[in-house]
Amino acid sequence: MAAVVVNSNSTMSAAQAVGEFLQSPDDLLKVATFRKKLEKEKASIDTRLKSGVKDQLDATREGLRKLFSTRTHIQSIKDEMQVVDALCSDPKNSVSTFDQISRVSICGQISCLVDVHDLCARYPWFTVTLSGRKSS
Repeated sequence: MAAVVVNSNSTMSAAQAVGEFLQSPDDLLKVATFRKKLEKEKASIDTRLKSGVKDQLDATREGLRKLFSTRTHIQSIKDEMQVVDALCSDPKNSVSTFDQISRVSICGQISCLVDVHDLCARYPWFTVTLSGRKSS
């Protein structure tokens, strides 16, 4: 009787494998043994497949857990950045003396304009361009 090797690399169909295994009438007596062998191989393959599927599901669950965690972290960073942006966009929120600084700044600008005006009055040859206009 010919031995039949059945593995994942074989391109032999099931009918061909049984045909080669059952070549004589005496081979019918060995069908039960052959069937048990195939059932063991099937059980082994099923066990490996279940293990592989379990590993893949575990990896997928872990990946999803990390994605959700990352999304939560990104949202909290976004919220914190919006708070920082709101605080930085209006200096009145962070500088308690902003009104005083603003008034001093305006006074400084006016004082500078007065100085320029005095220079122009004292020295007629001195001209200044302000916003596209010549002052004398």
